Amino acid sequence: MRFGTLILATVLLSAGALAQETIDVALPDDLPKVVWLCEGLPVSLPEKPDPAAPKPGSAVWATSRYKLQPPEKGADSLAVWDPAKGVVAVVPLAALKASPKVLEEDFLFYDGVTVRVQGRNGPPASGLVRLKDRQRQQEALLSPAGNGEARFSLVRKGEVTVSGMVSSNGKTYEFAPKKFVLDSPAPAQTEGASLLAVALPVDVDLSAEPSSDKDLQRETESEDKTETKSEPAAPPATEAPAERPGGGLWGALVGLVIGAAAVWFGFRLLAQRKDWVRQRLEQMGVQVPEGQAPQPPSAAPPQPKAAEPPPTIRLEGADPTPGAAPAPRPRLVSAHGELFDLPEGVTEVGREVAGLAIPDEPTVSRRHAQIERSGPRVVVRDLGSTNGTTVNGVKITGEAELRPGDTVQFGAARYRFEG
Repeated sequence: MRFGTLILATVLLSAGALAQETIDVALPDDLPKVVWLCEGLPVSLPEKPDPAAPKPGSAVWATSRYKLQPPEKGADSLAVWDPAKGVVAVVPLAALKASPKVLEEDFLFYDGVTVRVQGRNGPPASGLVRLKDRQRQQEALLSPAGNGEARFSLVRKGEVTVSGMVSSNGKTYEFAPKKFVLDSPAPAQTEGASLLAVALPVDVDLSAEPSSDKDLQRETESEDKTETKSEPAAPPATEAPAERPGGGLWGALVGLVIGAAAVWFGFRLLAQRKDWVRQRLEQMGVQVPEGQAPQPPSAAPPQPKAAEPPPTIRLEGADPTPGAAPAPRPRLVSAHGELFDLPEGVTEVGREVAGLAIPDEPTVSRRHAQIERSGPRVVVRDLGSTNGTTVNGVKITGEAELRPGDTVQFGAARYRFEG
């Protein structure tokens, strides 16, 4: 009898301990909301759950109250999405234990914001749009199918800045940052709380050379001069100079000197802005090979050609390619231009690791992923992170081999792989 009473008391105490772990969270109203656990700020919204077949550990529907079972590890916040109002709240679990309520003022994020980029002749064919709020910066690519629009998830209310670049007809132009304020259902600067319109100051189809846009003229001054001044002048010895006012030999010499000076000046401008050109191309994912900047041509008369160097003696079976440069060392390049060389073996990625540490990004887990390098082969594998790891926009479940130019993203931290 006593033994049975002891077992019953133990069961009741265990049930009481489990009941204490459950937090009865009060929601602001009776509208249906999507609720899920997350680690830090989520990078995207979950799929709306099926009420008839809920999946364990995934998002669920809730109305006025939600029975929260705090996890043992991993998640540290509760996310609440109100689809009817288009807003999201992310509340730390520690705050809910002290006060189990989600208030209206906790909904600090819009579930989605669209940026529409438009020029005088229509939307750009391609480009990159950056949206920065008080919480983080996000990037999205423009494509012809998108009609000049880029969609961003979980944007913090308040002031946001939109910037980026557009490409058309082989040219790239960066547009100046534009600020918006998202603090009401329909801000005055936009066509709605979820649409930010950016008007470009240039003709995006670039079918004709612009003549009155001062900003575009400053952006492309070096390129225009290189294209229009790169053809050498015809030799005066084989073609008679055209008649000009005050012509003659003196006029031909003056024209030759002015032409040579213009060519030299154009190449010098291009060399001075080579870092700007390289940075814009790398931000768009174009791998730029290392090389020397073109040297300005000299106006001095041509010099005799130097003698050819003696032939190089090579052993039989050696690589016949002269001057073959060693393969570049595999590395990751962040969206801000920071470089991380990948050593041989396994490198861990996360907020609290000794390898590739990303401490200031809340969407990155403590131990998020691993990168393993074996010679030229580099693979990345996810370690069960909350916000996942993607390669070229595709979420990986096992491991994926990286190729030069691939984009790998840990949570919201994006890198380009160079090998």
